[in-house]
Amino acid sequence: MEHVLGAEHAYAPKIGVRFPQPKVDDRAAIEAGRAAILEAFRAAAAKDAAETSWPVRYAARRITWHVLDHAWEIEDRSES
Repeated sequence: MEHVLGAEHAYAPKIGVRFPQPKVDDRAAIEAGRAAILEAFRAAAAKDAAETSWPVRYAARRITWHVLDHAWEIEDRSES
């Protein structure tokens, strides 16, 4: 979980979002960071263009892939 939060924190500036990296047990900070990322997606979609280093579609795919990759890894470990 800490690794995923760290990745989200590292990816966020690529779409113009900055927030302190939340601790694993700080649900409010985690939700606030994710809400800020989601708002950046919405704002960029409304403008139909992002002035960020990552296009919004790429950022959404990259963040989603990273979480899914870990879910698949956990699933693979649980089958053995």
